Amino acid sequence: MKKLGLILLMGVAFLVINTSTSNAQIGFSINLGSQPQWGPSNYDHVEYYYMPEYGIYYYAPGEQFVYRVGSRWTYSSRLPYRYRNVNLYSTYKVVVNESKPYLRHDYYANRYKSNEYRNMRSKQEVIRDSRDDRYREYNQHHQDDRNRILERSRDRREQQRDNRNYNNSKKEYKHETKGHKD
Repeated sequence: MKKLGLILLMGVAFLVINTSTSNAQIGFSINLGSQPQWGPSNYDHVEYYYMPEYGIYYYAPGEQFVYRVGSRWTYSSRLPYRYRNVNLYSTYKVVVNESKPYLRHDYYANRYKSNEYRNMRSKQEVIRDSRDDRYREYNQHHQDDRNRILERSRDRREQQRDNRNYNNSKKEYKHETKGHKD
């Protein structure tokens, strides 16, 4: 009976140790694909970007900005109107790999005072401009997306032009036939 209890105890201990080590190994992964084109290059994993100049965060896995509305932090896929002049490609970004860093905003605001980082903009290479091989496929995918958007925009303009021409020709035809009766 003692041997059975000892074996059972060792089995449970093995499972507990095995589960805790496997959980520790799962916690970190490469997420190049969820990083935006304006994100700084040379990071395999990013949870958040902090932009000290504006006091806003970007949650890379969820593709959402995090900013204050009054005393609350809000998630949104777009920045609100008050941040309309933010150039995401040129503003300095700090990579923060911790859960919900905005809850410790005072720490990040003090550590990365906005006036200290204004002149560091040009020193930070963004993914879009990187020549690193690991971004090649990613950048090509985004270039294809940009090309599709430009093509759709061009098609839309052509369609609008064709519609205007058609409407103008209808008006001209009505105008020409107005005075003539058979």
